[in-house]
Amino acid sequence: MSFPFLTGTLFGAGQARHFGRYAFTAEVTVNLLTSTSTGTFSIDAGNGDRLLGTLAGFGTSPTETNPDAFIVEALTIVSGTG
Repeated sequence: MSFPFLTGTLFGAGQARHFGRYAFTAEVTVNLLTSTSTGTFSIDAGNGDRLLGTLAGFGTSPTETNPDAFIVEALTIVSGTG
């Protein structure tokens, strides 16, 4: 993939109250011109249950008056097991 698109894989893990230990993986494509993103994700529980879904988001760039950048992603579960 080439400009203006940037692709990446995100990994994470944690402990959720009603889900137990889990691992998170997401494949994301970011459009650098529109500051938007799309992708897919999976959340795998320690007991073998899995949630699959899509994600979409947007970001803000730093400005002269605000040096912070923000990314907001909305995840939608579309299927799962367990």
